[in-house]
Amino acid sequence: MSVALTLLGDSCSGIPGQKFEANLARIVARILERNAPADALLYLGDHVYGYTDDEPTLRAQWDHFLDKEFRPLDERYKRVLHLAGNHDANTPVSAAFCEARMPFPPDARLRKGLNYVLDLGEAQIVAISTCDLSNRGFAAVDMAWLETALKSLTAPIRLVAGHYPFHPINGYEEVPKWVFPAEQRTQAWKLFREAGVQAYLCSHIIAFDFQVHDDIVQLCSGGAGTEYGPDGVMGNGEFRHFVTCTISPERFAFEAIDENGRARETGNHSFAARA
Repeated sequence: MSVALTLLGDSCSGIPGQKFEANLARIVARILERNAPADALLYLGDHVYGYTDDEPTLRAQWDHFLDKEFRPLDERYKRVLHLAGNHDANTPVSAAFCEARMPFPPDARLRKGLNYVLDLGEAQIVAISTCDLSNRGFAAVDMAWLETALKSLTAPIRLVAGHYPFHPINGYEEVPKWVFPAEQRTQAWKLFREAGVQAYLCSHIIAFDFQVHDDIVQLCSGGAGTEYGPDGVMGNGEFRHFVTCTISPERFAFEAIDENGRARETGNHSFAARA
């Protein structure tokens, strides 16, 4: 038994003619050309440019992103999961607009704001909002809701997806701008272990990154078009990309494909036997 996923995040788009739109279009084209089988596509946050409470501006960006830029993927994949990023939800106004406009799976359960759980065959995915609406959308998580959601999991494949990474990537350790505070990381990883979670999927850092901590994968895919990386640029050696991965109770395998259709990173992790 396994689940196949396509992952991408961080376009910060929604504005016609902007370079991010062109960047995302190349990624979308490569995904469609590759046509890798997948049970679902996960968009890991930062759909639109955002960072405004002006509702006509937000409406125009979300409409352009969903109706134009993302539509080919929406038509290609039967199941699509969207997660909010800091560009999408950074104030109560923008978060409310994001919640109203961002598509949620119709069979999502345990919905609370931008948090939800989805059953996907032999897998279950806990989708968490990681944006602190009182602090510019920086990293935060509703631990009480997360604990409740994790306790509901019964499938053999158990995943959590959010926008911000828990473990630092490429040396970007500033809290809560780039990563969760250490105490939240410790608490969340403990809950993941207790719930039998195999992997945490995220974006935010404009990079591809794969780590394993205590036999739990953290995979970051933040290369779907934006050039607003740490310090305002994409880091050296990083590349715009999407990820395909196959996850079973025994193994996590991945491939990161760049905007030219070339596999740039591949690998796998075999999980220890779990009770």
